[in-house]
Amino acid sequence: MRQVIPKPGVTEGIQLVLYTEENESLPVMLGPIWFIASQEDVINPGDEVQVTGSMTQMKDVPIVLATEVEKDGHILQLRDELGNPYWNAWRRTR
Repeated sequence: MRQVIPKPGVTEGIQLVLYTEENESLPVMLGPIWFIASQEDVINPGDEVQVTGSMTQMKDVPIVLATEVEKDGHILQLRDELGNPYWNAWRRTR
């Protein structure tokens, strides 16, 4: 896991590198440092996790924007079904 700044003006975030069964590596953006640090469950280097999310591109590099991360039966929810981050206090309603 590492700290990253996705683009200027965006809060520093936490990114992990996920290794697939085919031994390919995929960067996975979890969320802002302050949000991830406030969670009860901790993800450590070497932990086996399952990630659900959306593939996108950041600076022409494929990246997964994680919706949830599961570890040892615990699920860390990061975004809702529309992809809205849970750390955004204000969201537009329909």
